[in-house]
Amino acid sequence: MGNHDFVPMDRMNVSYQDASRKEWCSFLATIWAHWSVNSSPVPPPQPFSDSCFTSLLVRDKLLVLNINGMVWYAANSDAKPSLLPEQYDPLGQLRWINDSLIYARKNGLKVIFASHFPLGAPEWNPRAFTHLYPEANKKLLKLLQDYHDVLTTSLVAHEHTDSFRIILDSQGRPVGSMFLAPSVTPFRMQDIGAFNPRVRLFSYSRNSGQILDYKQFVMDLSVKNPTWSVDYQFRDAYFMDDVSPQSLHKLLQTFIEEDNPKNLWSAYWKRELGGKRHESEWAECLTARSKCRCVHTCPMLHLDLELLDECLARCNELSPDGGHISVPIIIGVIIGFLVVLVGIVILVNHQLCRRRGGSNALTVMTNNMLQKMHPSDYPN
Repeated sequence: MGNHDFVPMDRMNVSYQDASRKEWCSFLATIWAHWSVNSSPVPPPQPFSDSCFTSLLVRDKLLVLNINGMVWYAANSDAKPSLLPEQYDPLGQLRWINDSLIYARKNGLKVIFASHFPLGAPEWNPRAFTHLYPEANKKLLKLLQDYHDVLTTSLVAHEHTDSFRIILDSQGRPVGSMFLAPSVTPFRMQDIGAFNPRVRLFSYSRNSGQILDYKQFVMDLSVKNPTWSVDYQFRDAYFMDDVSPQSLHKLLQTFIEEDNPKNLWSAYWKRELGGKRHESEWAECLTARSKCRCVHTCPMLHLDLELLDECLARCNELSPDGGHISVPIIIGVIIGFLVVLVGIVILVNHQLCRRRGGSNALTVMTNNMLQKMHPSDYPN
């Protein structure tokens, strides 16, 4: 459940007894019932009609946890932690997730965590906001870390962009993955760009429950009478043997450390918006050691908000385009060098004059020049 699934948008009451939420969740449970005809709810029971979250068991192997992210959504003013009891767990969803993961571990199931909202922050502006309240982000991340052995992946959305995240354990090792599904809606987001509609088809092993790959389809709105066509196959596009957390982490490290090997970064950048042009001040972020690339990849690697802040602080030490010095900086360096050079010439000339008992033309000329210079003569 996301921020556009409720009326008014971005608002949902998290009180256990709220009648309007229960009425709406009950209505959605009715109209979406046919989507779960081949699945069955498992313990711990959680009726969707009560709180808009539930679990579904697919072919007795794969447990899908369908999350109501609105209870933690940072823009939902009705879910502020300050309004809730000290033991933070709106509608008991965190406890239910924990119990469901325990059930999955005991019964040899694999789990897909499905939520509208990702953890962490958006890669296109991570300093502006986080998706969830920090209290929820911390508790939820701990659950995903603790039960990484039963989680096959996390499927999320909300940002409208095509991206992914890595779940690291407390030692910084990759233990989980999070795939951000792109949007079908093609609207334009300010300072980011417009989107071509896209849908994604995952393939998974019915025996192990593991995600094997995905194929993405795109509709290019720039052509006449557009139709759906295959955009790319994930493993082929990024030269990957599998889609494990370790392989995704290796791909992300390539983005962080190398400029554009095999055009991997360019391919990722193009697919973020489904082939549309980014409206970014930094163009393509083609240089790995740049502020642009750093700011973009920090949220992909760090779902922990404290580690994210530390990563973004390191980005400030980099130049925007990866080392290309700007014209004002070059001018400043030249001016500084000339000032030092003139000072040395004056000092040497002064010492020579003292030894000879007089002045010379160079001293007079230099002094006259310095006296006539006005602050406006210096370039900005």
